[in-house]
Amino acid sequence: DFSARCPLRILLVEDNPVNAHVAQKLLKRLGYSADWVVNGRKALERFAQHRYDVVLMDLQMPEMGGLETTRVLLSGAITDPLPYVVALTANARDDDREACAAVGMNDFISKPVQLDTLAAGLERAYRWTVSRDAHASPVS
Repeated sequence: DFSARCPLRILLVEDNPVNAHVAQKLLKRLGYSADWVVNGRKALERFAQHRYDVVLMDLQMPEMGGLETTRVLLSGAITDPLPYVVALTANARDDDREACAAVGMNDFISKPVQLDTLAAGLERAYRWTVSRDAHASPVS
């Protein structure tokens, strides 16, 4: 079971219910159950209450888009430790990738999302969180 090998707490930030449903089905096939919010503002509210390892972040959303949300989230003012942020977007141009990297997103997955691509991204996220947590732990 993939999720047993790579345990992660996942937040899906997606305004389109159809895209969210597809992402949730793919995550379920990998053994995950993710929380879902419809925009960046709701994501920040959720982070104030819960800890997540990974954020699957749409870029184009009402109220607060993915780039702005990521900037705030990765400032460290809301959550510690910081999550691994994956852009999930239909915009797959080089300038979109550069904008995502510029705000600190860790990864980029184009829509429509494929199961193997999502699994590879979550595996990268898991390795990153293990390394993050190892560096944050006090030396015994």
